[in-house]
Amino acid sequence: MKKNIFFVLLIVFSLGLNAQIININPDPNGEPWIVGGLRVLSQSEMDKIPLLKLDASKSAKDLPASLDNSSQPYFRQVFYQTGGCCAQASGVGYNFTYEMNFARGTNANTSSTNRYPTHFTYNFLNGGSEENGSNYTDGWNIIKASGCPTEAAYGGLTHSSSDTYWMSGYDSYRNAMDNKCVEYFAINVSTPEGVETLKYWMKDHLQGDAAGGLANFSAGVYDAFSMNGENIIYRWGEVVNHAMTFIGWDDDIEYDFNNDGNITNDIDINGDLQVDMCDWEKGALIMVNSWGTTWGNSGKAYVMYKLLAEPVSNGGISGGKVFVIKVRPSYTPKLLMKVKMAHSSRNMLKITAGYSTSISSTEPEYILDLPLFNYQGGNNPMNGSSPDALEFTIDATPLLSFINSGSNAHLSINITEKDPLSSGLGAVADFSIIAPSGEETVCSQHNVLIENNTTTRLYIDAVCTFDSPEIITSALNTAHAGELFTQNMEATGGSEPYKWTLKLDYLQTDLTSTFPSITSLQLTPTDNDDGQAELNLDFDFPFYGKKYNKIWISTDGSLVFEEGFNYLRSESAIISNKMIAVFASDLMIYPDDNDGIFYSGDASGATIRWKTSLYDQQDANIDVAVKIFPSGEIQYFYGSGITAGLDWASGISAGDELNYNISTNSGNNNPSNAMFKFSASEFPIGMELSEDGIFSGTPSINDTWELTFAVTDFDKITKTKSLQFSSYPLSINNISDKSTISIYPNPASEIVSIQINFGSTKKISVDIFDATGRKIKHISSGLISGTQILNWNCTNESEKRVQEGVYFIQISNSENVVSRKVLIIN
Repeated sequence: MKKNIFFVLLIVFSLGLNAQIININPDPNGEPWIVGGLRVLSQSEMDKIPLLKLDASKSAKDLPASLDNSSQPYFRQVFYQTGGCCAQASGVGYNFTYEMNFARGTNANTSSTNRYPTHFTYNFLNGGSEENGSNYTDGWNIIKASGCPTEAAYGGLTHSSSDTYWMSGYDSYRNAMDNKCVEYFAINVSTPEGVETLKYWMKDHLQGDAAGGLANFSAGVYDAFSMNGENIIYRWGEVVNHAMTFIGWDDDIEYDFNNDGNITNDIDINGDLQVDMCDWEKGALIMVNSWGTTWGNSGKAYVMYKLLAEPVSNGGISGGKVFVIKVRPSYTPKLLMKVKMAHSSRNMLKITAGYSTSISSTEPEYILDLPLFNYQGGNNPMNGSSPDALEFTIDATPLLSFINSGSNAHLSINITEKDPLSSGLGAVADFSIIAPSGEETVCSQHNVLIENNTTTRLYIDAVCTFDSPEIITSALNTAHAGELFTQNMEATGGSEPYKWTLKLDYLQTDLTSTFPSITSLQLTPTDNDDGQAELNLDFDFPFYGKKYNKIWISTDGSLVFEEGFNYLRSESAIISNKMIAVFASDLMIYPDDNDGIFYSGDASGATIRWKTSLYDQQDANIDVAVKIFPSGEIQYFYGSGITAGLDWASGISAGDELNYNISTNSGNNNPSNAMFKFSASEFPIGMELSEDGIFSGTPSINDTWELTFAVTDFDKITKTKSLQFSSYPLSINNISDKSTISIYPNPASEIVSIQINFGSTKKISVDIFDATGRKIKHISSGLISGTQILNWNCTNESEKRVQEGVYFIQISNSENVVSRKVLIIN
């Protein structure tokens, strides 16, 4: 069964720790050519990585016929990887080293202070053994959070202790933070446009730089891996097991795939009745491997363009995508935590940083998860093979998002131990904080024993004064329903560039209802263990500001909003992925026990029930359900007799690590018979905020909303501001100057009365809309004069009672529209 290790900073991943590595060098006396151990990105993971696209101003005619970035001074010499570290060899040894040297204008080969090791990141990811693998994105996430030491500081490309060594030393970790990856992107190279985008990345980073960059990819170099005498790769294997690096291209490289004696790019050579990249026989990318200079042409080979478009089953690269990074040439952390600790088994430990608004709090309100020190490193002491204490420094700068500059912050280091046999032993020797001012505050507690199977916390109060971003937009302009609205948000302070998002809140409250024991329609997932079932809804479901009419139901107890199974079984996974997690765990359907996923629904709502068990634990009982409604309300149900003591998580999330709500009963030892609901805050459906701060869209109804905007600076410090956004009719006369419209009672539970008083005869229409702007019922049309009262019985067009929530009563004629808001309660 595939298990997963998770982190929160961009993506969630599962690490295959049992993949066999193989030496495929035919020379038994030569350096090993290692394949295997690669952690392959799932399609869902790939889809979460932002895509780079070519600017319309770029033209293929401006590209040279060939380019090789290995001639740049930023490119390090070809080297040998050790063990299954190919992903870190390509992603850090080659790509990160190249980009840092380019950003700083330094030479990668003049000093080991200009090169970066494979094993700083790899040894956090390999489970303590070089038989295990990773992915380049896994290493980049570590470097985003904690930076990367140079080879000079680390002790070489690897280290003498190799697969178990963790660097120790406060200054070593602090200095590593000078070398950070900022973000990474994917390029879809399965089309000619994608190949052109990659070429421009390698030429000038898509922005006119004096030199371009490198790109990482993965493919199979065992089984059907093929290479001819000219070092041209014309087919990869069907088992993806190795990571490599593209460094350039040559449009004149040829290979006759169909053996017809002609080299063409414009005829159908594979018989699929279309001409595309899968028919190209001319042109190739240049790749570099991490198998030394005895492989290929001094460590390099050509990869035909055709293989970028082919599926893996036909010799293509993994996912038809390559991956590139952007780095930060200089960085100064604003908040640091120094920790000295020892433990007999570091894979039992998860270390996080925390902050609480109250100095008397004994549990942090905000947690900074890290992609390192996260149940990693195998069953080894903290210091690898040594029992000595490990010294390390954490960049806690993102916690300043929750701290007001100049205030006294209640900060904590949190060590969570999972040790079912109570066999681990460890202690925190020292803990201190370095505030933005540079002043160090030392915790008064020393040599604190790490408690078994719980979280040990040490606290420090320190004043934090710092420059943070601030939203300076003072007000939003007025919008009009049905008309396009655009406004640029503005910020100052902190470090640019900024990234913007909206903060959307859900409120969790208790629910009194009956467990929906539906069995009428059973859905068929793609797999009873790790599978999904696709479901088309009969309504538009609003979730974090967007509408969905299709969802996917995971066998692991969650609703997700994209196709492709992923291992989402923890609170950290919830935070990082757009999902509705009811009982997120390693579940499995056993048909012999009448298990299944069941559905019932119509235009008024949808109900999904999981009657299931655990993988490899058939006697476990899980019976849970969720209801979702057109209003955006989400209801959770937990049946009777759920097996106690299971490992599970519950909550909802937009997947942006800012907008999420972990339910109060997440992981509860005995959740049986619990019921609660999430109610969304009101939001103007049709509006959205771009990353660069453009608030735009077409509001569908007239109303006023309180919106919370969030800006994040280059140091990952986020600050928020709430502003009112109003949409009014084009005419503010509201039908006529002498008209009055009243709604009562408000809130209402049974009948809503609509009193309309016109000074003259008007032809109007009266309609009911839900909070998403969807019309749910027509009340009346015709002439109205004087005072008239119309009643709404709180039902939709099908005469079914509407859910509790906010609704809008709209009165309109050919010229004007006016809306009144009413709250329906049960």
